[in-house]
Amino acid sequence: MSIKISTTEKMPKGCGSWSLPARTTCPGSINPLTRQVYEVCAECYATKGRYKFGKVQAARQHNKTDWRRDEWVSDMVQWIGTKEYFRWFDSGDCYCEELASKIYDVLYFTEYTKHWLPTKQQWLPERFDWPTWNTTIRLSSPIKDYYTAGVHRSVVLTEDTYDNYKGTDVHLCPAPSQENKCGDCRACWDNTIAVIGYKEH
Repeated sequence: MSIKISTTEKMPKGCGSWSLPARTTCPGSINPLTRQVYEVCAECYATKGRYKFGKVQAARQHNKTDWRRDEWVSDMVQWIGTKEYFRWFDSGDCYCEELASKIYDVLYFTEYTKHWLPTKQQWLPERFDWPTWNTTIRLSSPIKDYYTAGVHRSVVLTEDTYDNYKGTDVHLCPAPSQENKCGDCRACWDNTIAVIGYKEH
């Protein structure tokens, strides 16, 4: 099997992630009016730390071309199988409609797996009739401490504002208080939770 699946310490045990290179597959990181990189993306975690290792970068570069294979959908379905949770894009983004269409097929053929798909591609949530019973697409706000209700489904909160959202409709990611791990939390995969607030790191 040609696909390269990532595993991160933060994610639930057994939860894999399919990822792409940061920056080059992130058109939503660029403000279309100013042509400048949005502030959240300018400090992207996927351009730091272990993401800079050659092996990590090579796997994501591999995936950037590998998804175009005819067998890619069936290979992804085989790997995911009946796993309980799967995350898309711990780096990179769904940068074109052809890739989105293939991901759509994977989601339908893995109906017993809960999928979380974060994105900054504004067109993506409405482009297909996504299977909401097993898929949560979270359109991320590109601006810190700001989101549009009903549009953005996640936001990065700075140290100064994070605590201000306690008790609001924003579900605060608990990872900072539990060794930067998901633990028992599965909010990101939960379609009933409108907005997730991630503490800046």
